[in-house]
Amino acid sequence: MNWKKHGLIFEPKNQFDWINAYAAVPTVEHMFDNTFKVYFGSRTINNFSQTGYFIGTLVEDKFTVHEISSKPILKLGPLGSFDDSMALASCIVENDGRKYMYYTAWMQGKRTRYYPSLGLAISKDGGSTWQKHSKVPMVAKTNEDPYGQAAPYVILDNGTWRMWYSSYRRWEIRNNEPWPQYEMRYAESTDGINWQLLNKTCIGGENEEAVAIPCVIKLNSKYLMWYSYRNQNDKYLIGYAESNDGTNWDRMDNKVGIGLSKEGWDSEMIEYPHIIKHQNKWYMFYNGNTHGKTGIGLASINSLQY
Repeated sequence: MNWKKHGLIFEPKNQFDWINAYAAVPTVEHMFDNTFKVYFGSRTINNFSQTGYFIGTLVEDKFTVHEISSKPILKLGPLGSFDDSMALASCIVENDGRKYMYYTAWMQGKRTRYYPSLGLAISKDGGSTWQKHSKVPMVAKTNEDPYGQAAPYVILDNGTWRMWYSSYRRWEIRNNEPWPQYEMRYAESTDGINWQLLNKTCIGGENEEAVAIPCVIKLNSKYLMWYSYRNQNDKYLIGYAESNDGTNWDRMDNKVGIGLSKEGWDSEMIEYPHIIKHQNKWYMFYNGNTHGKTGIGLASINSLQY
C-alpha cells in the first residue's frame, strides 16, 4: 500500500469557544453524495476535550469545509462524573434507525493524569441530537482490565457487535511524571450496550508502551486494522494489521504505506487514522504533530491490497 497525502483539510484556529486548540481523532460519516460530516475532539481554554464536527465535500481528492458546529454535540458531564474532563468520540455505528456514538471519557487525576473509561451516546433523530446512555461508564473495570479503557472502535458484524479498545495495563513514573502503558484488546456484545470483555490482546504487549485508536474494516471476509502506536519516549506512528477472524491479528506495520513527512504539520507524529471508501477510492483522515494540535489531514489510495 502507498497512500498519497493531500495535506491539511482542517486547522483548529479558535473558531468557537470549544475549539481553542486541537482537532483530534477524526471520525467520518457519509451524509449524501460528496458530503461528509467529520466529528473531532477539541480542547477549551481550560484544556477540557469535547466533540463537535465540521461538514464538507470531498471531490477529486480535495476536501472543502462548509460548516463547523458552533457548539460541541458531545459535551462534558457534570463535575465529578466519569466524563467531566473529556468526551471524545472515536466511532459511530448505525442500527435500526439509531446511531451509537462510542467515546473516550476522562476524569482528571492527581497521582495519575487522568482516569480513562468508555462512554456511549445515542441519537434517535439521525445525528441532530445525542443523549448519553448512562451516568456511569459503559464498561466497568475488571480484574483483567483494572486501570480503565479508552479509544473504542465498534462494528456490527453479522449480528455481533465487536469492539476493539485500549486497555490500560499500568502506570509508571518517569522523570517525575506518570506515564500509562496500554494495549489493544477485544470485546463483544449482542446489543451494542452491554459488553463482554474477552481478556484477548490483539495488538501490543509488555514491550510496547501504547496502542490506541483503531479503525477496523471488514473487506471480503478479511479484517483490516489501522491504529496508532509508540514505544517508550517515542511519538505516535500509524500501524497496520490483518486478521481472518477479528481476534487474532498479524501485525504488518511495514505495509502501512504512510509515514512522517519531511517537514510540516505531520513531520514529527502521525496518528489516529480513520478509513472510508468513496467513489471506488479509499481515503484516510488522520492527525499529525502533537496529537492533533496541527489539525486533520487527508490521504488516498486507489485500492487496498492484502
